[in-house]
Amino acid sequence: TELLAWRGLIALKAKQAGCQPVEGAISIKLRFRYARPKSVKRDKPTVAPDLDKQIRSVLDALTGVAYVDDGQVVCIQATKEYGEPGVDIQVTDGFDLL
Repeated sequence: TELLAWRGLIALKAKQAGCQPVEGAISIKLRFRYARPKSVKRDKPTVAPDLDKQIRSVLDALTGVAYVDDGQVVCIQATKEYGEPGVDIQVTDGFDLL
């Protein structure tokens, strides 16, 4: 499915960036970008996909890649916006308000 392929791509890119599974508390910052349909006038993507589902997908994709278990995540900052489609991911050790 598309979801599995997307998770696989996130995991692959994280590995290529040198991610190694760490133990302990981590924080994660996510910026999801979506193409704005030509007919849409609103400033922000206030429609599906739901931000919480997108967050869960990334956390699942990074399990075993950037951290041992997604239960280690103690702080999350996530946004949805229009732009070049994709997601920016920043993972840091410890509790960081980002």
